[in-house]
Amino acid sequence: MKPIFVLIVFLVTYLLSGAQSFTCGISTVNDIDGNVYQTVLIGSQCWMKENMRATRYANGMPVSAHEIASSNFRETINMPGKLQVQVFLPGWQIISVSIYNITGQEIYHAGLNRGSGNNLLDFSVGPAGMYVVLINGSSFKVMGVDGKRCEARCIAESIAAGLKTDSIVISDTSRNYFNYDNNPALGLQYGTLYTARSALNVNDPPYPQIIKGICPDGWHVPNDWEWIQLEETAGMTHNQAVAMYEFRGSISNKLKIEGPEWYYSEGTDDFGFSAKGSGTYRCDQQGCDFGFLTQQCKLWTYRPENLVYRQIETAQPGIWRSYFSGAGALSVRCVRD
Repeated sequence: MKPIFVLIVFLVTYLLSGAQSFTCGISTVNDIDGNVYQTVLIGSQCWMKENMRATRYANGMPVSAHEIASSNFRETINMPGKLQVQVFLPGWQIISVSIYNITGQEIYHAGLNRGSGNNLLDFSVGPAGMYVVLINGSSFKVMGVDGKRCEARCIAESIAAGLKTDSIVISDTSRNYFNYDNNPALGLQYGTLYTARSALNVNDPPYPQIIKGICPDGWHVPNDWEWIQLEETAGMTHNQAVAMYEFRGSISNKLKIEGPEWYYSEGTDDFGFSAKGSGTYRCDQQGCDFGFLTQQCKLWTYRPENLVYRQIETAQPGIWRSYFSGAGALSVRCVRD
């Protein structure tokens, strides 16, 4: 009986170890929503072959969360540099308004004495960067733009209606992630577009060396140096790889998937990275919109002090590297810890 018992223990141990093993390029990885991703080994790095599609972090928390704490806030319009909030007041009271920059420093404060009914608060927020507007204890995330200064005013006339909910950027009801053209089928094909805050799940710099962000357990959003390592493995020189604000090298076709996911199907996908022209969600002072599907792939990365991104374009042999400023949503490609 003893040899049989030992054999059973051995088989159980073998099967369990096999179930837990991972071979990059053969094994797949699941996110918390059940999406399955192919993997690829490029040099010494293990990458996902697909852009992230999760709507929850690995701990189960949703990517977007409702921020408004008071039922007195009715509706908002939130776009770069501009925030309008309709506040319903049951009687005369002081509306306390504070604006904080990304370091947590209060840069504006006002106490507005307003009457009962629907009151419209109108904010100008800038210069460029992330701000939090706190109104009577309820917070609103706003992207600032150059050419504005932080200030708030309360329109004198009470309004019964007129504001339309528009969560196009980072607001109380913002999704913080998008399928291209709000089309789930395109999200499945090209991956999800995430704002920086939702991609990284980290509020402000300095950023740590490893940021798990939206990635599954055991994976993380690649930092800038990990991208440089990938690019040098693919054939970029070091001097090219560390250049900024330009299309560097001539390796982009080696990282592009072959097929209709690019406007010009010139990808050779030599390393199996399989980048697709996933497009972007862009914001400016006129508002936000989707653009560049099958023409651009923009991917989040970061340095300790800044957000950085990579841009791969159709009919462009180089890969753009630049710091990120402004507002919008880009793709995420994870690398294994």
